[in-house]
Amino acid sequence: MDVIEQKILSILDSRAEELQALAQDLFDHAEQGYHEYRTAQVVSDCLKKLGLETREGLAITGLRTIAAGKGVVMAADKWGKVKTASQMVWICYGLVMGFCFHSLSIHGDTAWGMFFAFQAGMVVVLCTTLFSGWNYLWNNRGLFAQMK
Repeated sequence: MDVIEQKILSILDSRAEELQALAQDLFDHAEQGYHEYRTAQVVSDCLKKLGLETREGLAITGLRTIAAGKGVVMAADKWGKVKTASQMVWICYGLVMGFCFHSLSIHGDTAWGMFFAFQAGMVVVLCTTLFSGWNYLWNNRGLFAQMK
């Protein structure tokens, strides 16, 4: 295990009871999708307690925060955008494929072709996701190393 992993695990271990209480609270007060108003507020309050800024109300009840330290923001780069775009395209393709299979009764070679194209696309999405994550960590390794 490297130094960064040890630091992250140490931080998580020191807050284990707090994290377990948060998880239990969210479990006890489960909300339906796009109606997670209480959940968003609880998570936002936790992030603010850690000194992070949040933007709330995204996609109805979503929220976002940025990781920043010592005047430096760890922002996603173009590979993060490529990853997100490829995921969205493939989700749409999967929905269209499901519609075609069930509503249009597509069978045989066409169905198999669509299925294999979907699987190939999933491999591309997985690779862009992994590369994007690796690239993000690599580009920000200096900031992670400075974390205390």
